Amino acid sequence: EEEIQTITSPLLQEHLYLKYLEVTYHCGLFDLGDRALQKISSPVTREQAYFESVVHYQYRNPARALDFAIKMKPSSLKRRALFLLAKNQKILKDNLLAPKLFQEVFLNKNILDTFLSFYIKIFSPPSKVIEVLESLSR
Repeated sequence: EEEIQTITSPLLQEHLYLKYLEVTYHCGLFDLGDRALQKISSPVTREQAYFESVVHYQYRNPARALDFAIKMKPSSLKRRALFLLAKNQKILKDNLLAPKLFQEVFLNKNILDTFLSFYIKIFSPPSKVIEVLESLSR
């Protein structure tokens, strides 16, 4: 991390922080990865870092992974992150996280159609989808 700070090119520095984040998360060093994330300021690189955070936190800490997905700007990368989380049984069975996930999907209209068709294919009958939709309408 200290060596990255000595690099004078901001673009190269951002790229190296992203790689450092990926490696530290992969090794289970989440504190170091989170610290690297704080040093990324480029919007494009930050989105990639958020996605990597979702990927690595999804089973270890699903609530944190969902928080990272929510921070992302609407994009195909965010859609991928939300789909990744939508397959996570810990989130689907959690009474707080499942509605939060669905609410995020509803706020992003470009994701909604694809997402609902995905869920209807998975759940037959789609009782969980209906149950979560009803809880959101309350």
